[in-house]
Parts: sequence; C-alpha cells; structure tokens
Amino acid sequence: MKNALQASVIPALQSKGFGGNYPHFRKDCADHIELISFWTNKYGGSFTVEFSAVFPNRRDRNLIVEESLQDPELNTASTNERYRLPGMFDGWFYYTDVYQKRTLRFGNLYYTPEGGTKAAPGASQGWHPAQRFDETTALDICNEVERQMEHAFKWLAKYVRKHRSKQ
Repeated sequence: MKNALQASVIPALQSKGFGGNYPHFRKDCADHIELISFWTNKYGGSFTVEFSAVFPNRRDRNLIVEESLQDPELNTASTNERYRLPGMFDGWFYYTDVYQKRTLRFGNLYYTPEGGTKAAPGASQGWHPAQRFDETTALDICNEVERQMEHAFKWLAKYVRKHRSKQ
C-alpha cells in the first residue's frame, strides 16, 4: 500500500508544494506551515491521513509542546487541532485482507460482500474474506484518499484563514 501511495498520492502532494518523505509532509508558507501525516495502524492493515497547520508568528502556534518549527520531526501529532480524513471506516483506510463475520438469521447464513448473496447450504459460520489486497484494491484506495483530500484541503484553507485573522 505504501508503494501505491508513493506512486499515486504523494506526487499529487508534491505538485501542491509539499515536501518531505513518507509518512510526513510539510509545506512552508509565508505565515504558516501546513502538515500532512500518514499514520499506519500499529497492528498493520490500515492507515489514516491527518492535516493541520502551525503558525510560527503567533503566541498560540497550535502546538501541543513547543517544538522547533524547523524540526523535521514536526508532524500533525504535534498539533492541537487537526483534520482526519473520514477513511473507509472510523477514519481508517483498510488495505489488507479484511474479514467480516457471517451472521445467522432465521437458520440461514448470510453475508454481504458479494452483494448480499446467501451462503451455500452447509457453509460453516465464521469469518470470510470481504476484501482481498491486490493492485486494484490499492488503486481504489488511492483514488478514495485523493477524493477525500479535496475536502481536507478546503478545511485546511478555512482553518488557515480563521487563524490568520487572529494574528
């Protein structure tokens, strides 16, 4: 998934002026620094993306702790206010093999990934594949990340305008 992001999503960020290396990117502007971070689930299989900005010339810089604004480790986790992409579920983009629990209703086994089809008679109750990771899945996820980033950039611009007026 990291390779797919670096081939598809990261060049789009770089074309918008963001520098850095996966997973943290920054864009130095005249009166603020925009930050984007990709966070991987510690158990693997999913990631999330967060946006924020810090304001070097303000007393309230939107930093949790006073860090050097030139610190290469500066990322969205260093900020008080940030925007997280909605993701696929609960703010996360899932890219590995995802499994769903089958449900037993009225003595029949049902599951939904294949369009709500009924499981074959005699199928055992348990977990079944809902999404398998392949190049198509990676491309679909990258496209969804890019689609959701459009809203995140609007949030970021509004956030910067709001805080710029407080200077």
